[in-house]
Amino acid sequence: MTISVELSKKTTKENPPAAVRLLSKPYIFKKSKRQVWMYLPLCIDLQGKKVLIIGLGKVGKKRLQKLLKSGAEVAVIDRRKIRVKNAKFTQKNLCLDNLPSLEKYFLVVASTDDEKLNEAIAKKARRDGCLVNRVDLFRGGDVIFPAVVETRAGIISFTTIGRNPRLSRQIKEALEREFSKD
Repeated sequence: MTISVELSKKTTKENPPAAVRLLSKPYIFKKSKRQVWMYLPLCIDLQGKKVLIIGLGKVGKKRLQKLLKSGAEVAVIDRRKIRVKNAKFTQKNLCLDNLPSLEKYFLVVASTDDEKLNEAIAKKARRDGCLVNRVDLFRGGDVIFPAVVETRAGIISFTTIGRNPRLSRQIKEALEREFSKD
C-alpha cells in the first residue's frame, strides 16, 4: 500500500490543499461548503489533568490506554465491575437523573452504550466547564481522539473527523508499516 500526501502551493476549489492517495485511489479532504473548520488539530499536555471516562466498553478501553499513556489522572465509572490498572474505578449504574458532579475534570469521555445518557453526560460536562469526547457521536463533543502512530522522530496523528473510520484504520496501518519505531 502506498501513501503519498501531495501539497500544492496554490489551492483552489478544484485543487484542494491536500490529497491522500491510498491504493492509487485519491481521497480528498475538503473544507465544508461553508468553509469553516469545526476542529483544530492540537496536541494537549494532559500530564496530571483529571479525566473521567464514563463507560468502559471497547472504545472506552482504547481511550483509557491513550489517556494513561499521556499521563492524565484517569477515573472510570462503569456499571460492570471491571479491573482497571492505574485508574480510579467506581462501579455505578448511572442514569439521566444521577450523574455525578464533573466540575473537577478537565475532560469527560462519554462512552456508554446509551445515546441519551451520553448526550446528558456531554451537556452536564459542558455546563460544568469540561471538554467532552462523545464516542457515539463525534459532533456531540469538543474533542476527537485521532489515530496516532509513534515513530522514532515523534508522533503522527490524523483523523477523518468521524467520516470514514475504515480509511482512518487503513492509513494508520500503512503509516505503522512505513514509519515503525523498530
